[in-house]
Amino acid sequence: QPEAEVLRRAEITEASSSARPWSTAVLAGLAAAMTTGLLVIILEREFGKIRTPWHAGSIARTDVFGHITATKTGHTGVALIADHVLDELARSNRVLGVTGTSEPSAESTIDLLASDLPTWGLTVLAVEKPTATLDPASAGVDAIRIEDLHSIDELEGIAEFIDVEVKQDLVLVDLDGDYDADDTFRLRSRICAGILLVALEGRTRAPALRATASRVRRGGETLLGVLLIQPETLTEPVGAQVSGHRE
Repeated sequence: QPEAEVLRRAEITEASSSARPWSTAVLAGLAAAMTTGLLVIILEREFGKIRTPWHAGSIARTDVFGHITATKTGHTGVALIADHVLDELARSNRVLGVTGTSEPSAESTIDLLASDLPTWGLTVLAVEKPTATLDPASAGVDAIRIEDLHSIDELEGIAEFIDVEVKQDLVLVDLDGDYDADDTFRLRSRICAGILLVALEGRTRAPALRATASRVRRGGETLLGVLLIQPETLTEPVGAQVSGHRE
């Protein structure tokens, strides 16, 4: 009886010891796969391309101003942007700056907004030069594009022009180039009540968006939010262009 008992214990011990390396290998493999997957997610979030509104807002550390997507019948997501714009207008903030990273350009974004926002009762003005005027014979203009300002006098001139001449609801200022580097003279930003940061879905990278948002804050400007745009929305023709200007 003792010999049989010893043999039985030896058999059980041998089976257990032979199974243990397999289970250990499986657990180690699962742990490695989970760690690798988590690392990939973190790297994609921190250094990858912006693909969702949540991703854009978390990287820029600001609210999501909107997400414009393309459909067969038009664009979606503009109504939310109109709501946010109306909130800014209620606070008497009608001059807003627009800037992106490398793409999309503020000009193309403003063209897009200028063609879509009038659907919601919001008129957007277009100006080419700091001393631009509206052509009385024009049927209308859509966005504001101000070239580089080089002096306080020019800044005061465009600010006075907006206050006296512009009767539209909304003024969007092209700020591309102002936040490409830390050491930049950002005079155009001074006429804006806040700045809208734009990212292109699937193209703008997280580090570029994060850096631009940081420069806006370090420049002392108010970052209103981040707007995510599908590339397809920028390929369609835009509305009316600027009718004229004077130097």
